[in-house]
Amino acid sequence: MRTSVRGTALLLAAVAAAACGQGRPSVTPRVAPVPVRVTNNNRADVVISVVGAGSAMRLGTVVSGQTQVLTIRNVPVERLQGVQFDIHQIGTEETFRTRGLSLGPEQMVVLRIEDLLSTSSLSVAENPSPAKRMP
Repeated sequence: MRTSVRGTALLLAAVAAAACGQGRPSVTPRVAPVPVRVTNNNRADVVISVVGAGSAMRLGTVVSGQTQVLTIRNVPVERLQGVQFDIHQIGTEETFRTRGLSLGPEQMVVLRIEDLLSTSSLSVAENPSPAKRMP
């Protein structure tokens, strides 16, 4: 009886090990965040959202007259192709959607918001590594 219990326990352990697979589980590389430098020259505070693949993600609020760096996090570069940005003026119903742009690795977005939202500018720039950044 004792040997059959021991044999059953060994068999169950072998089945469990086979079900779990061998080796280390695959580790997904961490996605690098994409900075979005927003300069708000508009008279109103604005809310910035990134729009891509049919969904929008709120990045943050930028106060009038200030520059702030917002960050797109946990989005693979492959999904940053043809993305647009929504600029919503707080206190109004007005929202402006930028033209689409595609981002690559080591790049950042530069968004300059003007009083007339349709004259705002959007560009892509090199995202300098921490070693290259000026103090």
